[in-house]
Amino acid sequence: MVIHFLWEIIKDDAELESSNGMIHEIAEYLISPPHFPFMHEDCDDPNPMCNFCSDFILKLVGTAHLSKITGAVDIPSLGTAELKKGYGMEYVIALAAAALEHAFTLVRDGVIDVWDAVKEMAEKKGKITLPKTLNKATRNMSKGTSMFSMGNWGSETQSYTILVTKKGPENTADIITSAYTLLDHGPTNASSSDSTDTADPCALLWFSTGPYGAH
Repeated sequence: MVIHFLWEIIKDDAELESSNGMIHEIAEYLISPPHFPFMHEDCDDPNPMCNFCSDFILKLVGTAHLSKITGAVDIPSLGTAELKKGYGMEYVIALAAAALEHAFTLVRDGVIDVWDAVKEMAEKKGKITLPKTLNKATRNMSKGTSMFSMGNWGSETQSYTILVTKKGPENTADIITSAYTLLDHGPTNASSSDSTDTADPCALLWFSTGPYGAH
């Protein structure tokens, strides 16, 4: 998603060096504190009331999580109906925010080159390989420092979780509803006959255990 967004901005720019500079500036702006514009409905006019409402977050929540649970079997004792509506999904939203900040950080720092990434994605069906960087602790080249992991991004994810939770469960549900809308379907109009077989009911329960809980 991040690569596609940035590629759309520079794809017609014949000057590779100048476009790379532009990409780094855009990535830097989108993750700049204290507002972190990538989280807001309008990235050019960050509004604290619209935290976690950006298309980036809504699309990632929708494609990475909601699309996997739509049509899952309802288990009343586990509250799955409420989960599908968004209650208890604070950590889902926080993970999406942290993952996006991670991706923009890799671009800003030049770890990922958008031009090279687009070429690799075309060859590998949308996948890219993280380049190795120097691990300052071991002095060895490794992908570990660039990976999205609890060790690298746990504290940021926890901070986002706290921020989402502070805004209340109704706000979380509203964000999830917006993500469903962007995904073009909601939990109430999913086909029970077509989607139940492909839905992953465990995806609902993974996030109900809390940050980095059992799964």
